[in-house]
Amino acid sequence: MPNDFHSQNVNPLYNLYAQICKDPALGFNCRQLVQFLQRTLKTGHSELLQKQKIQALALHSFYKIDRNQDGKVTIEDLAFLQQKLRRMLAPTPSHDTTTVISAASAKFNTISVEGKIEQPIIQSYFLQRLPKVLPFRSLIAQVASLMLLEMTTDGPTPVRHRHITEEQWIHTAISLL
Repeated sequence: MPNDFHSQNVNPLYNLYAQICKDPALGFNCRQLVQFLQRTLKTGHSELLQKQKIQALALHSFYKIDRNQDGKVTIEDLAFLQQKLRRMLAPTPSHDTTTVISAASAKFNTISVEGKIEQPIIQSYFLQRLPKVLPFRSLIAQVASLMLLEMTTDGPTPVRHRHITEEQWIHTAISLL
């Protein structure tokens, strides 16, 4: 994987990374992740408990993503996530484009309703796969669904009102190869 951030601008994971950090070369810290999640979830004036849940989720997520535990998530840390995300979108170990397209299409069709995936559908999908005893289970599913929508779709429409098409799903899976 190239170290030059700008050569990765077609990768949706790196586009999301660029939204979180001010300087892609330096990475982002846990506070920046919390602020990003609060902006994305629109919790500016939410109750204290919701903000505490987001902070706890961000802290836990941050330390899972920060593979070398240096206090910053950098492009190198994201390389690990890239393959996991691609396997979620297109469950195949193959790196062959045709196989990835086929697997991504099949996965999309198992989740989609009427040829699109909206935020409540993907949130429900994540919720069904999370352990029942997991703390903040619904919040984790909500954040995961919003981050997936943010990576696969773009435009001026608020992320909660976007939907994923099969073409966007496949394009995202291929761009993570």
